Amino acid sequence: MSIFTGKMRSHLEGHKELTNHEPVLKLPKTDKVYLPLINMNSTTVEVLVKPGDKVYVGTKVAQRNDHFIVPIYSSVSGKVVGIEKRMHACLKIVDHLVIENDGKYEAKYDLKPIDWEKATNNELVDFMMNAGIVGCGGAGFPAYIKYKAAGINTLIINGVECEPYITADYKAMMEDTADLVTGIKILKKMSGAKEVMIAIKA
Repeated sequence: MSIFTGKMRSHLEGHKELTNHEPVLKLPKTDKVYLPLINMNSTTVEVLVKPGDKVYVGTKVAQRNDHFIVPIYSSVSGKVVGIEKRMHACLKIVDHLVIENDGKYEAKYDLKPIDWEKATNNELVDFMMNAGIVGCGGAGFPAYIKYKAAGINTLIINGVECEPYITADYKAMMEDTADLVTGIKILKKMSGAKEVMIAIKA
């Protein structure tokens, strides 16, 4: 359904049938990873490592810590190469931390896991904050801010995925249903919501 009215409005067909039967692809390993040092168009990011440093999966390599707390963790093990300017999805050239992937994926997590069933909702919100979880809508808004709000009655899990051709959310929900349910239970406890609704397209 178009949000516009008049003769110039156009409704794009979803064409979901082109991809909704395809499996979720596993991306191949790369020799280097590039971590953008930007969040919500802010470049107020402190780099915590230097060229030559050894890092692991889970090493905190940078953190935005002005009025928001958004840490950045390494997704691979290997050696820090340096900082390189590259194009970002925000359509600007920004600094990226470059890590040479050793292919071993050794893990040493700076953020220790917690038991979500025993943790309080405040402890869960703090964990989300320290995990660096942000929205995927483009703005990169820190997710923990939303869960600091009081009086949340209904938690809506947005699986609508209205963009044409794209079925990534649909496939993720189908293939990782157990993780989806666990995540919903955690978010429900964190928000204090009385009910949860999953929004999907027909």
